[in-house]
Amino acid sequence: MSAKQKVNGATGLGAANDARRVFPRLIALTAAAATVSAQAEPASLDEVRTAARPALAVDAGRATSSGAPLLDETSVAGFEVIWAGRLSISAAPADTSQWWWLRGQGVNTIVNLDAVMYDFAQYGFESFLWMPLAAGEAPADQGAQSFLKFIQLCDNEPVHISGGARDGRATLVALLRYAIDAWTIEAALGEGQRLNCGAPLFPKEVTWLLGWAASHLPGSERLDSCLTVPM
Repeated sequence: MSAKQKVNGATGLGAANDARRVFPRLIALTAAAATVSAQAEPASLDEVRTAARPALAVDAGRATSSGAPLLDETSVAGFEVIWAGRLSISAAPADTSQWWWLRGQGVNTIVNLDAVMYDFAQYGFESFLWMPLAAGEAPADQGAQSFLKFIQLCDNEPVHISGGARDGRATLVALLRYAIDAWTIEAALGEGQRLNCGAPLFPKEVTWLLGWAASHLPGSERLDSCLTVPM
């Protein structure tokens, strides 16, 4: 397995890590971890990668009328697929079983919006971007650039945006809808409001998104070499 990189979204800087440092317990699944679900945990990383992905690769038979996947009692609050098979979001998992549930959906890497750092390696996640984002706050431009690149790198997908405040996650999705999916800024702001339970984003977040749109064309951050999301 190739070495991955841990990146701090606030600075955009990262340090290359060899596989032993990034994956100290990569898929050394213990008996305790196996009790998370009725099924035995996969014995290797390849099995994790090829396991069924009921939420990130959802089919019509497992979706609600709004397109959201049908989740069970172990799922993470606020889980929603943004790009099928490539990107999802949720609140931070509440316990170990929910972290394992998230890994079981096929998630490969994490964008962590919480101020606290987690031991992602123990659940088999390959890499992460740490980008603390408080409620009502807009991301820094440099952090936003790092985020937009991280979620599109082939080696990182499927990516999951975890934690932070609901409005922060909604702001980042609004950003990617404009910067990558080439939605209009009005449609992107509407998507942010939808993900914020129908409440408008904070003025600071809206101002920042409008400022981004004033200086960047729609879809200008799209990496066509890997990203093939239909628009």
